[in-house]
Amino acid sequence: MAKKRKAGKQKMKVKMNGQESPVLQDFVINDWTNAKNETAAAGEKAEAGGFDWVLPEDKKKEADVDYEPINTHLPKEKKKKGSRHFFKSFSPKKAGMVLSAVLAVVIGLTFGLFVYKLVVNPENDGQLTDASVSAPAKSKPATANLLVKAPEMKASVIQGGVFNTEEAAKATADKLSEKGIPSATIAIDGQNFLFIGVTPDLSSAKLWAKEYETSGIDVYPKEFAIPEMEIKVGSEAESTLLADSAQIFQSLLGQAASAELKGTADQDELKKIGEKIGAFGKSDAGSDGIKEMKKHLTEAHKGLLDFTGSGGEESLAGAQQALLLFLKKYHDLGQEPDA
Repeated sequence: MAKKRKAGKQKMKVKMNGQESPVLQDFVINDWTNAKNETAAAGEKAEAGGFDWVLPEDKKKEADVDYEPINTHLPKEKKKKGSRHFFKSFSPKKAGMVLSAVLAVVIGLTFGLFVYKLVVNPENDGQLTDASVSAPAKSKPATANLLVKAPEMKASVIQGGVFNTEEAAKATADKLSEKGIPSATIAIDGQNFLFIGVTPDLSSAKLWAKEYETSGIDVYPKEFAIPEMEIKVGSEAESTLLADSAQIFQSLLGQAASAELKGTADQDELKKIGEKIGAFGKSDAGSDGIKEMKKHLTEAHKGLLDFTGSGGEESLAGAQQALLLFLKKYHDLGQEPDA
């Protein structure tokens, strides 16, 4: 058997750079061979003593009975990895870029969904369809409410009476109509003036008045003027039509007076007037009042053309009636509430 080494305190020495350096701390070195012999001896004594070993029964028997294991330890709550943990893996600069990108996507999707619902919403389908179908259809131009100045209108009239009420003026006009005499009533300063003829100047009005006097009709020739006035129109085109209509009216007055006093009208001049009315009538612009004036000018021109062709008095009376109605409408434009 090997010789037993006595366990004792020994000092450890360390060489550094070729020189021994003593280690102040003592280390205990155990004799592991002796420890091994002691352990083996303890085992032999236990066998000699006849110790009664109690061995557990076979585990296979216990396996026949099913037991539910009881977990006495609550599971450790896992730490939730939130946005903080996610963004900690990025540098501050990258985290800001990622956040901006996410917000941009969310905002874009939200806006896109809103537009999609707005356009594709079944409730709006009917409105969109109606708008697209009705677009080509004729529609009244948007009223711009332009305030323009209607030019002054000067003429001479043959007055057939002055009445306090419109009913009295209408009763006299009906009697004159039965005789084939044209007429129109214009309300001025609370009185109703009945006019039975209109000419471009006073001299023509006086000559025509004498013809009425010989027929037993009491008349009074005088000058009549409608001052310049401000009128609301829907567009610049309507303003132009208003000025053009006043010029055409003056031209027709001269031809109507010539036809009444001389029995004839200048066909070349009527042709030029007809061209102006043709261009004037092609435009769809104008309020109801201006369109009505266009109608009166067209009827007056047609009556004069018929008179020069056939010489019928009814055609001349029709032309004069249309000119009187134009004069009345032009005057009333300045009296309307929207004017």
